[in-house]
Amino acid sequence: ELDPILENIRNSTKDLGTAIRHCTNLLEADTLYTNLHADMHRTAKRLLLDYEITIEGEEHIAQLDKQTKIDLLLFYKECLVNISRHAEATHFSADLVAIPKSVTLTVSDNGQGFTGGTPPSLKRRARIIKATVSSAPVPGGGSCILLSLPVRKQTKKHPSQIKSTSCSLKISRNTGT
Repeated sequence: ELDPILENIRNSTKDLGTAIRHCTNLLEADTLYTNLHADMHRTAKRLLLDYEITIEGEEHIAQLDKQTKIDLLLFYKECLVNISRHAEATHFSADLVAIPKSVTLTVSDNGQGFTGGTPPSLKRRARIIKATVSSAPVPGGGSCILLSLPVRKQTKKHPSQIKSTSCSLKISRNTGT
């Protein structure tokens, strides 16, 4: 009577071990997550939406450790999942700004917006990576998510070189895509 249950547990454990090995191999691969800009474009192309990605401070992004790059990409992907499932958007934009002390990711869309504040999935992911997240409606429709991630390694930068980012991005409705 217990044999089928034990066999199910054995098969589940075997499948879980395989999945864990696969994930570990992906995370340890030297060629993955080396170009955050390319990874963001590759992810965006899958949505078949009109999009823009701007990146400032690529020299600082290049200095981020691999885990931070992975965390940023996973947060970005979560934003895109929310856009594709719920927003009914035709366009989104992402701005990644890196300075020595922090990285800011802003993702905006021209969809129907959301009520109730920042989606729980984004709050959870931000909490995991020890970042802060906020959201705001975009005038004319849509939503804007702002992630601010402090960078552990701090180098000095002149205050005049620091650019602030906010959720006041201009979103153009492009329904021709």
